[in-house]
Amino acid sequence: MAGTETNIALKLLNINRLGYPHGVCQDGDEFRKQYNVTYTRRACQHHCEQSMIMDQCDCYNEQGGEIVQMAMNSHLNVCRSESDLGCMLRIQRQFERGSVPCGCENPCNEKDYVKTVSMRHWPADAYTPVLVETLCGHRDARECDKYRQADTRTIAHSFVKLNIFYEDLNYENITEVEDYELPQFASDVGGTVGLWLGLSVLSGFEVVQFLMELATYLLSFSCCHNNCQLHRQARRRVRNKESSRKLSDAFGTERWECSRTRQQPHGSWSSRQ
Repeated sequence: MAGTETNIALKLLNINRLGYPHGVCQDGDEFRKQYNVTYTRRACQHHCEQSMIMDQCDCYNEQGGEIVQMAMNSHLNVCRSESDLGCMLRIQRQFERGSVPCGCENPCNEKDYVKTVSMRHWPADAYTPVLVETLCGHRDARECDKYRQADTRTIAHSFVKLNIFYEDLNYENITEVEDYELPQFASDVGGTVGLWLGLSVLSGFEVVQFLMELATYLLSFSCCHNNCQLHRQARRRVRNKESSRKLSDAFGTERWECSRTRQQPHGSWSSRQ
């Protein structure tokens, strides 16, 4: 803008993105080989738009930038007829609506410059004579006389001052890393298992000791159960023998008493005879 001084401060920003399987990004090698241009998402979308215009409209947009050189080499005409302009506008509207898939992802490694713009009125009225004398040292006498005869406002509207500089010599680096790496996952799982189950080296020995004691108890219980059954069977056999002996003794006594009882009535009857 005439009569102003514009200051543009730049700061370098490096962005490193992770690719598959953590994210989606383009390395840009194929794009550089094909167009000889550094890959950016905006450059990819621009070339996609211009390539579609060339393919569908059989012409090229003369404001297409670097791709114009490719169009000129392919012997295509500039989009100037009514039908060509209509076709070009239709494709541009599709890109504005985002209905054209170009597959332009963010680059994996990107360098961007963050800009800070400031403006002020320039030159000041007190600085105008100094500016004119400085110009007279590099211009001829006729041009110098023209500036000396002009007023301050005319001189101010004849110049623009632009300053582009680095805001800081440092730069900002943004790097994507895995949020949850495999060693961290294994550490968290081990800590959780150790917390809730108490699995440690000492606990492992305690588990082994518990299994050994359990096996010993089961074996002793089995042996005791078998011994108890044998003891019961022996006692049962002893009882059976004693019962059999008592029965045999009782049966023999009863027979003897029965025979004696039978003989006594016969003797008494003969004596009465």
